[in-house]
This record gives sequence, C-alpha cells and structure tokens, in this order.
Amino acid sequence: MEALSALDSAHASVYEANFNSFMKDLDDLDADIRSTLSEKEGAAFMVFHPAWGYFARHYGLEQIPVEVEGKDPRAQDLQNLIQRAKAEQIRVVFVSPQFSARSAETIATAIDGEIIAIDPLAEDWMANMRLVAEKFRKAML
Repeated sequence: MEALSALDSAHASVYEANFNSFMKDLDDLDADIRSTLSEKEGAAFMVFHPAWGYFARHYGLEQIPVEVEGKDPRAQDLQNLIQRAKAEQIRVVFVSPQFSARSAETIATAIDGEIIAIDPLAEDWMANMRLVAEKFRKAML
C-alpha cells in the first residue's frame, strides 16, 4: 500500500481503503477458521502432499504428510503411516488434485478410511480456506 501510494499519490486513499478492507476480510477468515477448529487443537490429520504445514501450525493442528521431499513413501514408510493412523484413529487421508493419490488410497484402504480432496491452489482461496477448515473439522475425531 505504501509503495503504491508513493508512486500514485492521487489514489492513496483508494489503496488504503482496499488494504483495510482486505485486512478485515483476513481477520474475519481467521476468526471463522478458529471457530470451526476450536475443539480440534492438537488433533492430527494425514495428507498426501505436505502443503498445509503453515495452516496446521497456525491453528494448533498436526499435519502428517504421506509424501516426504517430493517422494512417494517406501513400503516401510507406508506401514509406519498406517500404524500411526490407526493409533491416532485417523480415518481420512487428504489429497490434492495436483498429485497422484495411489499411496493415499493404500493407506485409506488399510485403515478402513476414505480419501477427501482439498486443493491448496483453489482460485477462490478465501472460500477454500473455510471449506478446508470444515473438512478438517469433520474428519478429526
């Protein structure tokens, strides 16, 4: 906002109003997500691609990634993930449409669970954050 205002001082008030509106929208989004996940602090979720780490940390959740450093898990890694999912009563493996769900399907089958798609690259990101929070809430016991 400040850089734009310095370059185009005639529209500084527009930049400031837009900035303030956007910040209010972000605060509202954060409050909505906190409310949605209020009873889930400390809960873990399993996700194929570890794109939700910042989200998890910000809202007191634990992300358990299936893929590590861009690689599908080895057989032993899959077994460990299955054991952990069972121990933590995880019944959902989240996947992103941009990646293969093969390993996630193996885990979901082994835990008698399901696959749920969440898209970290959705165009309407603000609505998507609310949708993802709700999917996490429903999936976590």
